[in-house]
Amino acid sequence: MGKDLSEAFPVARAVFGEVDAALGTDLSRLCFEGPAEELTLTRNAQPALFAHSAAAWGLTKDALHQHVRAAAGHSLGEFPAHPAAASASPA
Repeated sequence: MGKDLSEAFPVARAVFGEVDAALGTDLSRLCFEGPAEELTLTRNAQPALFAHSAAAWGLTKDALHQHVRAAAGHSLGEFPAHPAAASASPA
């Protein structure tokens, strides 16, 4: 999950590195190598989904940010939507 993005794009690699640092764990290793049974546990899946979404936005924001007027996400998706909409994170 996200390994191809991270290998191909420095900005995606940096996002995964920032998430690892913020969590104090090697989440990127779990995303890239598994095992899937551990990655799909809620405590790992949710930050992994956030990291992947943030990495994907990091790749596309230069081309798209001028066209984004709003961004939305459901549940966890709300958090990566905030940078896309250039809004503050929810409290």
